[in-house]
Amino acid sequence: MSTEGVAGSPTAPVTVPEFCVHVEDAFVADRTGVPDLLNAAPAGRARPAVFAALNRLPDRRFESLMDLLSELPDLSFDCDAQ
Repeated sequence: MSTEGVAGSPTAPVTVPEFCVHVEDAFVADRTGVPDLLNAAPAGRARPAVFAALNRLPDRRFESLMDLLSELPDLSFDCDAQ
């Protein structure tokens, strides 16, 4: 059995904690845009599902992680989501 858990599975849904880990570094600048988020995600070796979520975002700038997450209401806080 894998020690990565469900979030490490390529087919597991993206959770808020996983998503935030991969994009939080993009918020060092004022108002972060989708290109900034897409550039930050590879540094954390984000799964394709994280990139898919990023590609669903509207083309605008975000003030904070909470502002960003408001555009992705389907992301779960449940780390054991399946």
